[in-house]
Amino acid sequence: MLKKIETLCQSHDINLTAPRLAVLELLSENKEAKTAYELLDQYRKKNPSGQAMTIYRSLDYLVKKQVAHKISSQNSYQLCTESHTESMSFILACTVCHQSIEVPFKSKIILKILRENIFEMSAPVIEITGTCKHCSIQKL
Repeated sequence: MLKKIETLCQSHDINLTAPRLAVLELLSENKEAKTAYELLDQYRKKNPSGQAMTIYRSLDYLVKKQVAHKISSQNSYQLCTESHTESMSFILACTVCHQSIEVPFKSKIILKILRENIFEMSAPVIEITGTCKHCSIQKL
């Protein structure tokens, strides 16, 4: 996993500090999105004196570099699974089980609207909240 993280960092021009590497490793170990404090709890297992600000700064940096996503509706973070050089993503966030998945899409309409309005997108992700297939089936 470390090799994959190093390659990811090189392709995104990331200044890889020890805390950023630790946060990337934690995000890559978790299949579901985690809050900053859940990540802090995991971080403190190896770094008992770890501080919340260390985690928040690392997460902010990684989101800015588009290797992690903040899921606003859940106030959580997950590792980015898509390259955003030519596409955007939907984050489908389930309000029942709190699972989220990243789904890539290419939308010429959205890109056209952005260009026409001279609007620079800071995060190529659209978050959609709802109920996942698994939770919908359980409701029946």
